[in-house]
Formats: sequence, C-alpha cells, structure tokens
Amino acid sequence: MRSGNGVAHTVKSGPMRSGDGVAHTVKSGAMRSGNGVAHTVKGGPMRSGNGVVHTAKGGPMRSGNGVAHTVKSGTLRSGNGVAHTVKSGPMRSGNVVAHTVKGGPMRSGNGVAQTVKGGPMRSGNVVAHTVKGMP
Repeated sequence: MRSGNGVAHTVKSGPMRSGDGVAHTVKSGAMRSGNGVAHTVKGGPMRSGNGVVHTAKGGPMRSGNGVAHTVKSGTLRSGNGVAHTVKSGPMRSGNVVAHTVKGGPMRSGNGVAQTVKGGPMRSGNVVAHTVKGMP
C-alpha cells in the first residue's frame, strides 16, 4: 500500500474524510505511513489520519498506520488505530493494535490489541485484549 491509496470493503454510517482509506485485507508488502485499511467502520465518521483494518500481513507496520477489526459506538479520532491481528513484522512507534473497541470514542494515544506476533514491540505501542465502556 502506498500513501494516498485507500481501498475499502464496507463503509457505513458516516462520511469518509480526507486521508481515510478502508480495506478488507492487505498482504505482500509493507504498510506505509498515511495508509489506513479496514474491514468495517460503523457508528460514526472517519476522521483524517484514522485507519482501521481486519488483517495486515507480509510486512512491517510503519509509524502512523493503524489496523483494526471492528470499531463501533463512537468516532475515531486522529492518531487512533485499532486492529485484530498484526503479523510478519515489527511494530514501530506510533502503531497501536486492538481487537474490539466499544462504548465510547477512541481518543488519541489510546490503543488496544488482542495479539501481536512476528516482531518486537517498540516504544509507544500498547496492547490489550478488550476495552469497553470508557472514552
């Protein structure tokens, strides 16, 4: 995925803003900064700088990339990324991964994740199974 390219499986319940890209699956290459991929986005508008994705494989995650399985019940704010699984590369600073986020908006600097594989965690990365009921 190169910067400025966005592909999407499904987008619902809100407008797409500039810099948002959504996609079902990205494989066989590194994620570049400014690219966002997503399985499904519901319950609010996508803001610039937010990316959500089902699965990312075949390359390292670069800073500014966020991946996510599902985001519901709130808007995504810039700098937040949520993801189901990240494999086949190290996590770089500024990347966050998460399984599911419910019950409130994601704020910048918050990241939750189910599983991180295939490389070391770098500074600025946070991992968690599930976050519910909190902004």
